[in-house]
Order: sequence, then C-alpha cells, then structure tokens
Amino acid sequence: MTQLIIDTSSEDSLVALLLDGEIIASCTRRHANQLSRTLMPDIQSLLLEKGITLTEITSIAVGIGPGSYTGTRVGVAVARALSYARSLPLVNFCSLLAFLPAQLGSFACVMPSRTGDFFLLKGTASKKCFTIDTAQLVSLSALTASLENIDTLVAKPLEEMKRTLPLPWTTPTATFDSIANFLTLSTPTPSSNDTPETDLIYLHSP
Repeated sequence: MTQLIIDTSSEDSLVALLLDGEIIASCTRRHANQLSRTLMPDIQSLLLEKGITLTEITSIAVGIGPGSYTGTRVGVAVARALSYARSLPLVNFCSLLAFLPAQLGSFACVMPSRTGDFFLLKGTASKKCFTIDTAQLVSLSALTASLENIDTLVAKPLEEMKRTLPLPWTTPTATFDSIANFLTLSTPTPSSNDTPETDLIYLHSP
C-alpha cells in the first residue's frame, strides 16, 4: 500500500510517500505562503524520484490542523481533488502529530488557539509506539493542570507559548515518524463520487 501524505498547516509544507508503513521519500519546504506554486511540483518530484505514478497511490493522508487556516486549506484542497479525481480513500490526521517529540515517556504538544484557549495533544511514547490520551481544546487553567508531571513539553509556535507559560518547552521540529505510525494503524475509508469529509481544525491566526 502506497500512501501520499500532505500537510500544509504550518510554515513548512510536508509531503511524503509511505510504503507499507515506511517513509520512502519526503520533502519539507519552508513555503513562504507560496503553496499554490510549490505544493504540486513537490508532489510530482517525489513521485518521479521513486518512479511512482498517481495510479499506484492507494490512499491519501492530509493534515487538517490546527494551524494556519489558509495554509491548511491549500493542502486539504489538493488532497481532496486528488482523492476525488482518482477515487482514492482519504485519511485525515491532526497536524500536531508532525511535532511529537522523539524522547520516550509522557509528552504534551500545545498550540494557542484563536479563541484564547489551547489545543492540547497529550500522550506517551515508548520504543515501539505512542498513545494519545488527550486531544482537545482547553482553557489556560485546565492546560496548566494538564501539564503536571509531563516529561517533554512541545509548543507550536514556541515563542508565544514561552510568554504564556514559562515552562521547559522543547523547540518543535516537523517529522513524519508519528504521522507514519498513526497511518499504519488507521484504516482508510473508501472514497466515492461524494466529496470526502475533511473538517479543518482551525484554532489560531494564519
């Protein structure tokens, strides 16, 4: 099974090919709000690099936020268009999966929302897998309580989180590992002529 992964919710666009649970090619680009010009060529370059055509793609996975609303919409629009054109299953994933820490133990990944609350993704990482215990929008008081006894704290964007909560935050770096793990455990939903469901998680300003 060959999956195309697309995520454009942050300042970096992430594109990768996943073959039987393994990332075989990837591209991370600082898109500088030029996604309409760079995303499709990046996808094409990855396919050419591995000698894979769109007819060999078995499903598409797309990050639905939280993140930049405009940026996320570009990636989702491309994923939905390809899914519709090729009648491919479409899988949604939380974009914060790209920023989960590599360290083992308990973790929390936090992003400030446009509403003044915070999107919280919390779980535990082991050598073989990770588990997500919490994925929700919480208030500042609830967030502070939720971060007790967490081994690794990741914030995106980091500087805003440093000002809001002066805790030992880790600088996030986008990777495909957690996304690949999630997709390996997810079952794609077959697509039809209907528009695939991809509700965005829109939680902070572009």
